[in-house]
Amino acid sequence: MIRQTLQKVTSRSGWVSMLARLVSWYGQQSTGPKRLARVSAVVGLLCALLLALALVACATSPMPTPTTAPTRPPEKPTAEAKPKAEATKPAATAQPAKPQSTPAASKAQTTPAAATDSPLNPTVTVKRGMVGAGGFSDSGLAVADAQGYFKEQGLILENVTFNSLAAMVPALGTGELHAGGGGITAGLYNAAARGVAMRIVADSATNLKSFSNVALMVRKDLIDSGTIKEPADLRGKAIALPSTASATEVLLADIFKQGGLTFEDARVINIGGFAEMPTALANKSVDVAVMVEPMATQVADKGIAVAWKTGDQINPNQQSAVMVYSQQFAKTEAAKRFMVAYIKGIRDYNDAFRKNKNKDKIVAILANFNKVPADIILRAKMAGLNPDGYADAPSIMAIQDYFLSTGAMTERVTLDQLVDTQFVEYALQKLGKYSYD
Repeated sequence: MIRQTLQKVTSRSGWVSMLARLVSWYGQQSTGPKRLARVSAVVGLLCALLLALALVACATSPMPTPTTAPTRPPEKPTAEAKPKAEATKPAATAQPAKPQSTPAASKAQTTPAAATDSPLNPTVTVKRGMVGAGGFSDSGLAVADAQGYFKEQGLILENVTFNSLAAMVPALGTGELHAGGGGITAGLYNAAARGVAMRIVADSATNLKSFSNVALMVRKDLIDSGTIKEPADLRGKAIALPSTASATEVLLADIFKQGGLTFEDARVINIGGFAEMPTALANKSVDVAVMVEPMATQVADKGIAVAWKTGDQINPNQQSAVMVYSQQFAKTEAAKRFMVAYIKGIRDYNDAFRKNKNKDKIVAILANFNKVPADIILRAKMAGLNPDGYADAPSIMAIQDYFLSTGAMTERVTLDQLVDTQFVEYALQKLGKYSYD
């Protein structure tokens, strides 16, 4: 830079060279001390002049351009403006960000891809209680197991047979049984009132429109003769229930109410399960039986009885069966994984019977599980299973009101004491909500 400046000074001040020669000549005109003083004065004047010219040249010269641009230090975030990285932070459900301007993309946010979590390692065996040999209320589990959804989550399903959901309560309370499913009974509410550590976590069967696996079966001769046409015609009849203080009793109470009747107006018999009902109808020891599928279709095929009224016709949206977790199991990762697999099974079931999707395969699974021919599955009325997994809370509380009115319960419990939706919500974060389209 100095060299360039000197060049500019020289180019702008050619007369400087001439001044230097003048200094030399002037010095020759004197001798001794006078000569030295005169030369020094002239040299000082020359230096001052050169310095002034150099300063002018520097001031008028542009700054040299660097070969690379300087790196700008990152700006520190302020309280008013968060770092830019925050803008791309995933949502709490861990779904990738979608463009807000595209309606289709916004809709996709509510339907995440299927869960892809690695299976639990080591695998976990889940002991799940079931009533008898199972039935249509266990369809979601049957499909999930056959489709490999439990294995996909690192789980092994082990079914343990009980006579009723109420009979599972002690094993659920101790954690010996991880999960259970079956018809709602007063015993479930009373256990909650006693503080037994278990909760309803999902739907297992509900009386949805056109879906209900519960039916009032009336002897065929009573239908053919016109003896029973209306609910009021049940007066004085012998009616079989699989158990009292149960969801089936609530259903019977509803049909009585429609006919202006009470339980005192008929002969209601607790027959102790479903197995004896076909025989009781055939030998005419009972006139009506509250029965479930596929038994109801099999009895109708034999000409013994007719499906007179179904659950969805009597009490729409009634919760008839539920899935329950023990408190110990509820604290595990396996409990969340179990629900993901279960709801995937429920959705395959709904796809088959609502959308006719892979129906042959699902029918074959259910025929094998229920040990009946496939045509029975096709002709029977299927259980209502919520494809999003939730049990019907209003119905659960309404059933409690009934049990309190009959004395089957003496202490009211809150919904929080009965139901825990966190596992269904976890599964929906993984799977998204079901599309009925």
